[in-house]
Amino acid sequence: MSHEQRRLRKAEHFNHITGSLCHSRYTRMLAFLTLTLLGGVLTVPPTENVLLTRVVNAVKHTLDFFAEDYSAINVDGLFGLRLGQGQLKSAVRECERRACDSRLLARLRELEALLNTAADAALPYLKDEDPQYYNRFHATIDQPYVLPYEPRTFSKVGDGQENSLSYDEERGDACYARLMGTYEEGGRTLAKCNTTSDCWDYMTREGTGGYFLTHQLLFFIFIEHMECREAVEGSDRSGQVRAAQQTMCARIFHESRQLAAPGDVNSFRKDLFLEQTVLCGPLGFEDFYRPDWIQMVLGWPDKRLGCFRRPSFSSALQDLLKTTKRARAQIFPEEDDYETVADGSMRKLLREKQMKEGCLSHTSGLGFGVLCSYLRFMVRDLYATVQ
Repeated sequence: MSHEQRRLRKAEHFNHITGSLCHSRYTRMLAFLTLTLLGGVLTVPPTENVLLTRVVNAVKHTLDFFAEDYSAINVDGLFGLRLGQGQLKSAVRECERRACDSRLLARLRELEALLNTAADAALPYLKDEDPQYYNRFHATIDQPYVLPYEPRTFSKVGDGQENSLSYDEERGDACYARLMGTYEEGGRTLAKCNTTSDCWDYMTREGTGGYFLTHQLLFFIFIEHMECREAVEGSDRSGQVRAAQQTMCARIFHESRQLAAPGDVNSFRKDLFLEQTVLCGPLGFEDFYRPDWIQMVLGWPDKRLGCFRRPSFSSALQDLLKTTKRARAQIFPEEDDYETVADGSMRKLLREKQMKEGCLSHTSGLGFGVLCSYLRFMVRDLYATVQ
């Protein structure tokens, strides 16, 4: 995409935002200033940019929830926090080298410090809760995910495919463990960055969708996170890690559009939508940062607690009536226990746990990661690099 095309895309992007948010002469003036400064340094104070302010406040609200209850986070909730931590860390770095004003930068640094403390404080509690699970997946939660961000949009969106394949949890977990250096074979633990043709074939299998597809993408994100790309690609797979990410995120974006097509996502599929966004967005796939989707997700956290909760009975019933029989079979666990695995298409690595007042650990972690990725994107998109 050319520079001019990107500039016009930005103008369209902000026109959508400001068209729905400008309800007064004051905010209309701010919108005009925003649009006229797209090609240069944005001087409108960030606290007066309505959408950015809402995103920052949402990040703070959800972070406060985790900071107050970090001892109840499970491994998968912390996984989401680590994804968000990488995005917040990157937002601070972006702000430092761009024309951000001091107020925004100071607030981002405060959020980063609070998040660092909360994430690290949760680790000993997780180890005590389930030592075996913790030890096997420790490498997924011990540090922030600072992923390579390559801004790009899809020239062609992947076709939707009927997902008739079930995700094999044990097979997938074994492939993850090989990358992390926790896989045992023949009485010994193999070094990290170890993979097999079977793992590669399984993680690049076509015809998948839903959580199966996001787990395939997660394999290639782990390759980057564990600094295994060079070892995995070797001499005969050069460039294939990034190519796989591109292909999978194009297919995932098609699914995300279908999920959000009614104007909001079915309450039983919000977890999947968040997972899709938090995995593809931080890689630089900016189609996931549609302004209407940002505004939609901002309405999902609990207004009092800041977490992402189980749907209310009435909301769940309404969404259940809209859900097909086939989709219901893929959504609901055999037992009403959020600690159990739902079904073959769901996940063992990413488990759900209910926290206080119906808050969901995994979904809240994903939601926090998504909010932080929105923040990082908006800092990049609103502020020009200092020359």
